Amino acid sequence: MQISLPGPGGGVWARRTVTEMAAGPLEATGQPLDVALDTGATADGFLCVRGPDGAQRWTRDGRLGLDPGGRLITQAAGLAVLGESGQAIRLDPQAGPVTIDRNGRIRQGNTEAASLRLATFGQPERLAKLGGGLFAAPADLAPTPFRGQVVQGHVEASAVEPTTMLARLIETQRAYEANANMIRFQDQTLNRAVNDIGRIG
Repeated sequence: MQISLPGPGGGVWARRTVTEMAAGPLEATGQPLDVALDTGATADGFLCVRGPDGAQRWTRDGRLGLDPGGRLITQAAGLAVLGESGQAIRLDPQAGPVTIDRNGRIRQGNTEAASLRLATFGQPERLAKLGGGLFAAPADLAPTPFRGQVVQGHVEASAVEPTTMLARLIETQRAYEANANMIRFQDQTLNRAVNDIGRIG
């Protein structure tokens, strides 16, 4: 939940929580299975994974690895990364180095092993946050062909500016304290009106 700063009448009010879909800078990791989705200023491109509930979910977290069975998984939660067919991608650890091109096609040597299932959402802010970097698409928000490019050996860093967020947090805390003091003052005034003025009358 977000807290708005005082308006002309004083006090604060709650607003619904929204997701800031701004793209973060790309950071090189040197890991061949890591991928970053470069879609410009707006973070509207997503990678498809199988969620903990078995449903297709979407993420921008491109920190990937292989499980003992050769499945391509997310490092954070061990979720299977899905290919264009909707099935989990499996790679052969013995088949040579992995290359991933700008369109998400995965090759081992001269063989194309799989292709990442990628998509763009025209209104990414409408995606439902599930935690752990996962999103669910509502029924009326259909994915469209991926708009952007895949960058191998990189991940997307946070788009949050710590200094700006700290300043906003302090500003919000002060507004909350001012609101609490106003409520306390009104409570004290009402208490005097009931107990002191009422008794004198």
